[in-house]
Amino acid sequence: MAGYTSVTSELTIGRLGTLGGTQNAVQRGYVLADATAVPVGRAVVYDATDESAKLPSAGGQKFLGVAIIDPTVLEIGVSSYVTGDRMLVTKQCPLGVWVQTTEAVAPDDAVFVQHTLNGGRGPGTLRTDADGGNADAITGCQWAGVYSSGLALLILNQP
Repeated sequence: MAGYTSVTSELTIGRLGTLGGTQNAVQRGYVLADATAVPVGRAVVYDATDESAKLPSAGGQKFLGVAIIDPTVLEIGVSSYVTGDRMLVTKQCPLGVWVQTTEAVAPDDAVFVQHTLNGGRGPGTLRTDADGGNADAITGCQWAGVYSSGLALLILNQP
């Protein structure tokens, strides 16, 4: 009888705005009332109410989570939420969410969210430093591994 003699497993890079796994993930819909579109894989902050969210636009705003793909709202090929959309946001994801980062990251690096456009680094992108005051530190997050600039897996544990 034929059988398997070895098993190979391989971690493949995910897609921006998708979860590394759904086990114990907490996600919820928030209305995008702001005029600025929110790309998936970007960090978002609370807007005027606890029911709405937006990209960060200044320092000191309360971090909410990461916008992720909701196939019931976003059509195939569309990767940004627009005004009036109910955007899906994950606040807790122990297996990580694929986010946009502006630099190489490692598990021991701090996590900062960009709030002010600087050198092509747009609001909601994530990084490892304050970028001269253009990004705020966020807690309850950790990089899941070593990644080069562009796409990284971020573990979230927000209240």
